[in-house]
Amino acid sequence: LDTLEAARNERGLNQISVHEIDLAEGSLPSVQADGAWCRWILTFLERPRDLLRRVRDVLRPGAAFVIYEYFDYASWRLAPRSPEHEEFVAGVIASWRSSGGEPDIALELPQWLEELGFRIVSLQPIVDVVTPSNFVWHWPKSFIATGTRRLVELGDLTPQRAKAIRKAFAAAEQAPHTRMITPAVLEIIAERL
Repeated sequence: LDTLEAARNERGLNQISVHEIDLAEGSLPSVQADGAWCRWILTFLERPRDLLRRVRDVLRPGAAFVIYEYFDYASWRLAPRSPEHEEFVAGVIASWRSSGGEPDIALELPQWLEELGFRIVSLQPIVDVVTPSNFVWHWPKSFIATGTRRLVELGDLTPQRAKAIRKAFAAAEQAPHTRMITPAVLEIIAERL
């Protein structure tokens, strides 16, 4: 939020207001917005449909709502295959579900949006297949470190398994011909009716 505020001030974009809100429970600002953007939020909420309803209520008719959420998190793979990486991905999925989230929430969103008064403008899958030299490689790579630590903190992974997963990923990253297939994301563009 500090970065957004600094950019807003630097560019003189005074029409942008910044709000820190608990999206699981908090009220959204009372506005008639021209658009909304959501990335990797609904996956983690126990009641994502409630947030969709609250977003709808602050959008003016005709406003765009752009959402990026996973529709097949288990598609996050390494080629050649890595059993340790697949163990990590399965652990992340189980952890998110046990805390009330849904890793593949995008499968539900088109129907919910239409039921809540949106028109689906487009649905576009996003899956990249990249080498370690590609910029896209770095955000999933960084999640290996933070994600294994988090699973250990939650008691969902032993420190030894976390270390083995990180070691296997580092080895795959150094191996020639390794590719990463990113988790499958669905870009949804909807219009408020």
